[in-house]
Amino acid sequence: GQARLAIGVERREETLELHRTRVAFTGTTVTTSVPESARTTDAIFAEVFLPLIGPEQNIFAVQGFDISMSLRRESASDFGDATTPKIGATWTINDELALRASWGESFKAPQFQYLRGNIVGTLTFATPAQDPFATNGSTGVLILGGANPGLRPESAENWTAGFDYRPAWASGLRFNATYYDIDFVDRISPPGSILSALVNPVGYETVFIRNPTQAQIDAYLAEANTVVGAVPVDGVEVIWDDRQSNLASLRTRGVDFGSSYSFDTSWGDFNVFAQASLMLQYTVQTGPASTPIDALDTLFYPVDLRARAGVSWNNEGWGAGLTAIYVDDYRDNISTPARDVDEWLTWDAQVSYDWSGETERAGPQITLNVQNLFDEDPPFTNNPVGYAFD
Repeated sequence: GQARLAIGVERREETLELHRTRVAFTGTTVTTSVPESARTTDAIFAEVFLPLIGPEQNIFAVQGFDISMSLRRESASDFGDATTPKIGATWTINDELALRASWGESFKAPQFQYLRGNIVGTLTFATPAQDPFATNGSTGVLILGGANPGLRPESAENWTAGFDYRPAWASGLRFNATYYDIDFVDRISPPGSILSALVNPVGYETVFIRNPTQAQIDAYLAEANTVVGAVPVDGVEVIWDDRQSNLASLRTRGVDFGSSYSFDTSWGDFNVFAQASLMLQYTVQTGPASTPIDALDTLFYPVDLRARAGVSWNNEGWGAGLTAIYVDDYRDNISTPARDVDEWLTWDAQVSYDWSGETERAGPQITLNVQNLFDEDPPFTNNPVGYAFD
């Protein structure tokens, strides 16, 4: 095969201006502005594709072997330099089976809306249903929300391995699977749920403080540009930093599966498909000294299994499809005692007509989509913030 090389340069300029106007019931208008933010990112990148082995070399069990490599170097005016490499390989055994793998690194600077803007302190309280350790009927809470000017860029290392199988004995049949492993450092993310931390603070040590000192309360209030609410009767007994933050680490692993079978009939073209995503690990560590949290299959976090399966049909411009969507059951670890949340199965339907087949030029298309065709309610979740689902 033929080797290919691509080299490029890039410049990206970003600015943010934020003006917020609030009109009170009294008619008073308050306008707040955030100073303009700007970022310039210059990058240079190179990609190379090397077909090392081809079918003409007649090597047993190696119809082809390709390697692709890329390297990106970028420099941001506010976060410095970063270099991110990536390498991938595909081993084609024969016309039916190919194996593939990749490894790479990534880098992402925080978005302006997370860095700049208002910081709001909210004085509120938690009920005994929300906080099992509440005293005198409630727990005084200070929640810090809004921007976090201390955010750092996030980075990740990831690798994948998988296969594609197209059996010769069944034309139109396809199978594929991909294993992935992603390890984030300084992942920019919400810290989690205060409801989880109230029940079990282990793992939330960097964003959750119970029985804070007056100095800690004063420090958090000083960070806020605006404070809303009234001081609880028993004072501030819990501090929760709900802003986007840099998680010390986030590790996720899993396997994605896919299959499809396409065939033609006198009634039209059919495609039957099935896809599934099986997550094996979702471990969060909010801070360097925090205890890692195994968050998979728990309330407000990913479930271990999601799947889709369906059939589509096309004939002389007409099209239709029916898809089943499945979300596996999981554990509500906030309730006392913990309880199971049921699985959820819904159906989506689609009907369409495409006029492009009637002329040589592309024509209009009309599509009707119905999501959750049978109006299946989500499973009940004992969510104490006012919604009975996750």
